[in-house]
Order: sequence, then structure tokens, then C-alpha cells
Amino acid sequence: MDAWFRYRIYGLSIASTASLTGLTEAAYPGIVPDVQLRFAERHSIPGDFKTLLSGQWIPHPSYPPDNQPQVLFSPDDGAIGLRYRSGVDFVLAADGSKIWALRSPPLSHEYALVYLLNPVLGFALRLHQQACLHASGFLVDDHVVLLCGASGMGKSTTAGYFAGQGHTVITDDIAVIKNAANAHGNGFVVMPGYPLMRLYQKSAQAVVKTAGTLARIAPEWNKNYLNLQTDGYHFADTAAPLGVIYVIAGRAEEPRIEPLPPTHALMTLSQQGYPQMLLTAAWRADDFRFFAAVAAAIPVRRLILPDRFEQLPDLYEVLRADVANLMLSLPS
Repeated sequence: MDAWFRYRIYGLSIASTASLTGLTEAAYPGIVPDVQLRFAERHSIPGDFKTLLSGQWIPHPSYPPDNQPQVLFSPDDGAIGLRYRSGVDFVLAADGSKIWALRSPPLSHEYALVYLLNPVLGFALRLHQQACLHASGFLVDDHVVLLCGASGMGKSTTAGYFAGQGHTVITDDIAVIKNAANAHGNGFVVMPGYPLMRLYQKSAQAVVKTAGTLARIAPEWNKNYLNLQTDGYHFADTAAPLGVIYVIAGRAEEPRIEPLPPTHALMTLSQQGYPQMLLTAAWRADDFRFFAAVAAAIPVRRLILPDRFEQLPDLYEVLRADVANLMLSLPS
């Protein structure tokens, strides 16, 4: 394993045969990684590489045949295959301890990483029995504020604006929540993701002064990376206590926040599990039980975002004031 690249993402230790572009390596000598990650191109597949082109594969019985990505199952060893129409495939060991990533040239390595770092690792986290929300998070008064919502709802844009105001970001797009009663009292903690935020060009221009210098996440994608390890930004590399969850419920002329009763909060959180298109009935049942405990302990609010980027300062003030009021009720 000495020649491998090593990382910590979402609480998992990962050893990879290739560099994960933009991520900083982490040292964990003598520790067997939670996940071994291997990359290959279709024209140069190593002999020991587990692909959807070898062995017996059948449609996974827990998913519809038209699911995207297509989910396959290997009766030989229980491996699970994820096949994307765009030309990238992933194979995961049944326990999530190994991931094989296969792409077809001319697709770039960075293109495969777009899938790997979000839905595929989200799926691997589920195999590791980890609860995930589709959310971005940043710190206010040493507690994590999570913004939940579907893709394109404004999670990263809002979190990016808070980052520009000096707040520390802990994760973007996937929030791994753990019950930390033994280490952090009776609450929950959020695990750090990785120090890159994905922003569309218009969003980047609204929240980043140097938006024109941001790198594309891949040549084939029209999103950019905001590197949180550059000057003026901060990334949390350790778990932090969860303070409040906001579920983005739409847009209006003015930002506003509405409280959610615990029963409504539970139903809302259960719909925010990640990755939605890959959750089995068993995982959804697990989510319901886990998020029932979260909703009973953590404030959950409905957030209406403003229509225009120019109103981000107003949104910041509304959220900042609401969080401050909620923090007053937390036990010291």
C-alpha cells in the first residue's frame, strides 16, 4: 500500500491508485484503509480489475431496471455495479471496502471523479452503514449549519457565500451524520467532506471575488471548484457538532424561515437521504429510524431562498440571526 495515494473523506480512510485531483493527502500509517480505490481505462484494464465486462452480472433485485445509474449485481461475490450512460462504470465490493472505477476515453480522469466523490462514495457510505443527507454545511459559533435540498436548489451557493464571509465549511453536497453521544454529549456530529465546493459559473460569480480563476471540475462539466484551502477560506478537517438543519423549500422575493414540528421534520429529513436514486427500501427504513432521533434532538427549519443573487447579503443576515437565536437554547 506504500505507493498509493491516501485520503480521509466523509470519515472514511481511502487508499487510491491515482491522485484525487484537488484533494490533499492524509497520513494514517499502519492503518488498513476503509476503502481501496482503483482506476483504469477500458483499453488498459489490469488482469485483477473487477469490471462489468467480466463474470456474471444480473440486474440488482432491489432496483428497477430503468434506474439511473443502472444497478447490477454479481451472484459470484455479491459485488454491486453502477453503470452510467455517460460512459463511466463503478464496481463496489459488497461491504464497500473496494471500489473499481472504469472510464472510456476520451472521458477524463476528473470526469470520473465527479461521480466518484459524490454518488458513488455516497453509495459506499451506505454500505458502511453511514447515514447521509443531501446537504452542504458550514460552522456558526462552532456548530454545523446544514442546508438540505435537491440538486440545483442553492445549497452550495449559500454555503459558498457564508464561506466568503469567513465561515468554515465542513462539507458540500453530502453530510455524513453520526450519533456522538459518547464523545460529544447527547448530540450528533457532522463528518468533514473534502475541501472543494462545486459551483456553477453564475453562482461562483455571485459568491467568489476571483470567480474567473476557478478551475473546472472536469473539462466535460460546466461547474467550477472553489478550493477552501486557498487564502481567505477555511475548511473543517475534524467532526463538529450539528446545530441546526435547514431544508430548502423553494424561492420567493424575500428570504424567510419557518419552523417545522418534529413529525414534519422527520418526514422532510427522510426525503433528503443521499443518494436518493440508490437508496433501497431497507436503507430508507434505517433513515426513518435514525432521522427520528435527529429530529427529536436538532432544530429543523424550512428555508425559502431569495430569487436573486443580489439578495444573498439579506439571506446571510436572516440565517445568521436565526442561528444565533437557536444557539441560545443549546445546553452550555
